[in-house]
Amino acid sequence: MRRLVLLSLTAFAPLLLLIYIISLVVLIPYNRALADIEVAAREEYTSLDLRTLGLVHLPPEIGNLTQLTVLHLDSTLLSTLPPEIGDLANLRVLSLSGNELTELPAEIGNLTNLESLNLIHNQLTKLPPEIGNLTNLTGLWLHGNQLTNLPAEIGNLRNLTELNLSGNLFDAPQEVIEQGDWAIFEYYAFLGEDGD
Repeated sequence: MRRLVLLSLTAFAPLLLLIYIISLVVLIPYNRALADIEVAAREEYTSLDLRTLGLVHLPPEIGNLTQLTVLHLDSTLLSTLPPEIGDLANLRVLSLSGNELTELPAEIGNLTNLESLNLIHNQLTKLPPEIGNLTNLTGLWLHGNQLTNLPAEIGNLRNLTELNLSGNLFDAPQEVIEQGDWAIFEYYAFLGEDGD
């Protein structure tokens, strides 16, 4: 019986080792980010750079950094953002390029001071209507996503001076797409006005 138990444990050893390694890969970047967030809160940082940590999940404690004006989360492995991202009321620059985001939380619309939003090279399939609340936005980069349309509320972004929508899968008429980013923007904004 004792030999059978030892054989059973030995058979599971590679699986346990694999689970341990995977937990390290996920937990080490998360714990490092959490430590950086705690320091940023204590020291009242206005800028935080968590690029290249390999984060799979952003700690919800990010919402405690209400003094932040700049947040870099580029080139991580994020597929979602916690709703607490919407608590960063003073944020002016949010850079999330090179992640695996498929959608944004509705709380993104709470970032009404945001001026620059970089979402290049993600997997976004849609934007929440609350994106239209970001009326101070001057730069919006959405290149290289999976967007097929834009919410009508996009038309509220009247302060935009820089826009990149290329590399998406928009269902707008081909002649609109061929005219470029601003024509696509206006097409979806007009659809919203026309529906009123």
